[in-house]
Amino acid sequence: MPYNYSRAKKYFTYIFEYIFFGLFYILGYFRKGHLLARHNNENNILLIEPFQMGDVISLSVLFDPILEKFPNANIYLLLKPANKAVYELDKRIKKVFLVDFPWSDYDKKFSIKKISKLFLELHRIRSSYFFEIGIDSRGDLRSQIILVFLKCRKRLGYLTYLNSNIKVKGLLLTHKLVTSKLKHRFDSNYELLSLLGINRQLPISFPTLQYPYEDFIDSNFNNKSGKWSIVIHTGGGSKYKKWPEQNWEELIRFLIGENRSNITLIYSDENGDLITRLQVIFYESANFTIKKTSYLEMVKIIGNSNLFICLDSGPMNIAGCLKKDVIALFGPGDSMNWYPYGNRSFYIHHLNQYKCSPCFQTKCVCPESNCMMSIKVNDVLKVYRDWQLVISTNKR
Repeated sequence: MPYNYSRAKKYFTYIFEYIFFGLFYILGYFRKGHLLARHNNENNILLIEPFQMGDVISLSVLFDPILEKFPNANIYLLLKPANKAVYELDKRIKKVFLVDFPWSDYDKKFSIKKISKLFLELHRIRSSYFFEIGIDSRGDLRSQIILVFLKCRKRLGYLTYLNSNIKVKGLLLTHKLVTSKLKHRFDSNYELLSLLGINRQLPISFPTLQYPYEDFIDSNFNNKSGKWSIVIHTGGGSKYKKWPEQNWEELIRFLIGENRSNITLIYSDENGDLITRLQVIFYESANFTIKKTSYLEMVKIIGNSNLFICLDSGPMNIAGCLKKDVIALFGPGDSMNWYPYGNRSFYIHHLNQYKCSPCFQTKCVCPESNCMMSIKVNDVLKVYRDWQLVISTNKR
C-alpha cells in the first residue's frame, strides 16, 4: 500500500520543481558548455540519501554493479552525519560527504537558517569536487535540486517519490524512470541501474555490505555450546515503531527458559529505561547478555548470529545485507517496501487491522491500541517456531 501525501504537498512539489528549474535555467546551470567546463573527472559518481540508516544501506546493492560497468569509477556518497559509520570501512567508496538535511529527521523543523547552512556546506563540496553522474534513488525533488546545484552532468532518478502519490516532471533530471515496477526498496534501487546501461537480473546477490569478513564468520550452528546465537535489537528510530516493553520481557523470558540459544540484546543509546529494566530482571541468566555497541560492534554481533529479532529498522537491513535470518516486527512502516530479505527471514505486520498503515509517524490516530500493540508475543513465537522448522529441515 503506497503512502498518500496531502494534496498541498503534491502541489508544492509541482510548483517548486518549476520554480527551481527556472532559477537554475536563469543561472546557467543547464548550459552544456558550462557543465562540461566544470567537469574534469568523468569517473566521479555521487549517490545522495538524506534519510535513515535503512535507506542508506539500501544503496549498497548499487556499488558492485556500478564498479563492474565502470571499473575506474569513484563512488561518492552524500549522507547525514548520523550515518557516517555505515560505509566507513567500505573500500568501494571513495569519500562520504556529511551534511545536515533539515527535512531528514522526525524531530527536525524547517528553517531558512538550516537551509542556508545546508547550501553553504554543498557549496564547499561543489568548489572542490566535480561529478559526472548524480543518482537520486528516492524520486525526491529536494535531492534532485541538490544534484543540479552540485553540477552533476548526468542526473538519474525516479519521477515518483518512493512509489507514493507525489510525482515530478523530471525537469531537473537528464535520465529518468517514471516509477519502479518493484515494491521493495532494494529492488527499485537495482532497477535504476538500467539508466546506466546496466541490466542486472534479480534476485540481488547478497551480502552487499563490505566489511573485514574475517571478523564476520557465520557460526553455522557450530559454536562451542552447540546452541543457536540469537540477537535482539529493540530500537526502531521513531517512537511509533516501539513494541511494548512487557512484550520484550515476555519474549526474552521464553527464549531464556527454552535454553536452546545464547541470547544477546544489543543497543546504542535509545530505550534506556527498557535496557535498565531487563538488566535487573535477567541479571542471573547465564544465556542472556546485554551489550551496548558501536556501529561496527553491532554489525559484527549480527554477522555472527543465527537469528536476528528486531523492529523495522536500520539494523534489520544490515542483517538482510549480511544474509542473516531475521524476524522483524512492522507497525507504521511499509513492509512491502522494507521486509527483510532472505528465504529464511520473516516479518509480522497486521496490515488488515489498520487502514492508516503505512503512516508518516508524526501522530498516531490509534494511541490506545496501535499497530505495534497488536503484535502479540505469541505471534512472534509462532514465527520463531516456523524458523526453527526451516533451519532444522535445511540442516539435515
